[in-house]
Amino acid sequence: MQPTSEIEQAIEAAFEDEAAILEKPDKGFWGLDGWQDFEETSEAKPLRIAGVEGLVYCVESYGGEGMGDERWLVLKVGDRHFRKNGWYASHYGSSWEGYFEEVEARPVTREEWFRVS
Repeated sequence: MQPTSEIEQAIEAAFEDEAAILEKPDKGFWGLDGWQDFEETSEAKPLRIAGVEGLVYCVESYGGEGMGDERWLVLKVGDRHFRKNGWYASHYGSSWEGYFEEVEARPVTREEWFRVS
């Protein structure tokens, strides 16, 4: 599914082309890979992106070495959240699929199985 909102389109453009990132926090180790610019952000170290009013930063990231092949990250813009999915392989690293899409957090109940003693 293509990005539908202007914010989704702007975030996707910046994810694909670093030139759309107007302002990054202090460089440090930044610039190793374009998507790391997003994953290493926080409320204290946000990004400014062309076409997005407000600050952009990562609120949750999952996946990588030792965590299976599932991979995703969630960015916050104002009071809205946007997720991008992907996968991880030890011989390749992270690969991102599809587009950012607006998401919301919901509580989830789950069961776990324990040995009967």
